[in-house]
Amino acid sequence: MYELKSSQFEVINRHFPYLWDKTVIQGVLEANNRGRIFIDQMEQPKAALIWAVHEMYYFVGEPTSDFISSIESFLEEHIFPEAIKTGDDHFNLELYPFENWNSHIPSIFNKYIVNEGKRVPFTFSKEDFQNYINESTLKSKELSTYQFEIVTKDKILGDSSHILKTEIEKFWPSVDHFLSKGIGICVTSGKEIVGTCLSVYAYQNHYEIGINTYKTSHRGKGIATEMAKRFIMESLERGYIPHWTTESFRVDSIKVALKLGFTKHNHYTVYHFPLKE
Repeated sequence: MYELKSSQFEVINRHFPYLWDKTVIQGVLEANNRGRIFIDQMEQPKAALIWAVHEMYYFVGEPTSDFISSIESFLEEHIFPEAIKTGDDHFNLELYPFENWNSHIPSIFNKYIVNEGKRVPFTFSKEDFQNYINESTLKSKELSTYQFEIVTKDKILGDSSHILKTEIEKFWPSVDHFLSKGIGICVTSGKEIVGTCLSVYAYQNHYEIGINTYKTSHRGKGIATEMAKRFIMESLERGYIPHWTTESFRVDSIKVALKLGFTKHNHYTVYHFPLKE
């Protein structure tokens, strides 16, 4: 396996053009977001491994016999130790094209019990979002106790809990890079940051949304919806298109997406297993 430098990432779109609309992958390829890329051969790559740090792994291209026989040991020796050090303790895998790879998964992983999951993609409708805005003029009393703000450098520096910096640096190479190319909304209760909605991946005029409410005591009050609403409004003002993807078991996330004007599409299969120490 050969690791590409960021200046060589364009090789992936040239040889695997069907990835052009994958926001997470393209965020890595543009070197906006943290990731590493490996290919099976430099001249005419047939298979690639893309690691979007803290998010997803991707097998891309054709499952050649050499790739199938060596990728598990390669991951164990070169990738998983680094992932575990960064707190990324789960292997989540998407396949492109899926039909090329799915039948090979049992033979690729011999040391792990591989589980199947379902991811739910959405597309954004500006018209449906505007309808939601027009119909939701009243705020709940519970939301009045929270403060919603755009994430700025001053906000990050003033965050004694370091939640903002930690969340941003999971996906971005630096805070400054995030501030120059991404956006975020945070919500506070008093001085405590209780939630964030960030552009966890960005390329061209596309943002992938990552949203978190950190304590259960603050959930179920509409915080996530309000953060995402403000994030989308800010995205649209800057000319960006928001993207939303989640797991099929995250019912609340699906409800929020539908409420805010996203259209749900058929789920697709992903594979996952916990990493060993």
